[in-house]
Parts: sequence; structure tokens; C-alpha cells
Amino acid sequence: GPDQALDGVRVLCVLRFDDGVSVLLRVEDGDDPFEDDPFDFELVDDVGTSYSSSGGGGGGREMKISYSTPVPADARRLELRRGGSRPIRIPL
Repeated sequence: GPDQALDGVRVLCVLRFDDGVSVLLRVEDGDDPFEDDPFDFELVDDVGTSYSSSGGGGGGREMKISYSTPVPADARRLELRRGGSRPIRIPL
């Protein structure tokens, strides 16, 4: 993932599968952005794909969010978005 945390969240890695994608996140020191709704993230890419969240889990300061939409072969970047925060840009 990107080198820096944005608004307290760092992407550790993105796992691409034939039937979807999972994003592994870590909360950095400070306020917990997952307190209200830990799965309230939107995933988009640079070719306009709509990603459907299929849940997630985790505990402590790390969590996984899964999406049941595969990443298209021509996508070059993902963006993880959450209301009130800057998007986290993830190169593929």
C-alpha cells in the first residue's frame, strides 16, 4: 500500500482474486476512524468500476474489507474512500 497513512488509516496490502478484492487496513495512532462504522468505505478504480462490499472483519487496530467485484485487467489504480476523509490512492 501507500507509504503514508491518511486520516489515521494505512493500507497494508490489497489482495486481488478472480472473484473480488480484499483490502487490509491498519489504524495508526490517534482516533479510531472505524469506531462509527468500520465497513463504511467505498472502493473505486480509474476505469469506473463499481465495487460491491461483501463484508469484512478484524480486531484491534487491523481489519479486512472484502469486495465481491474483481478488479479489471486494465485498472491501474484503486481509491479507498470514506466520507469526511481524503481518498487513499493505491497503485496496482
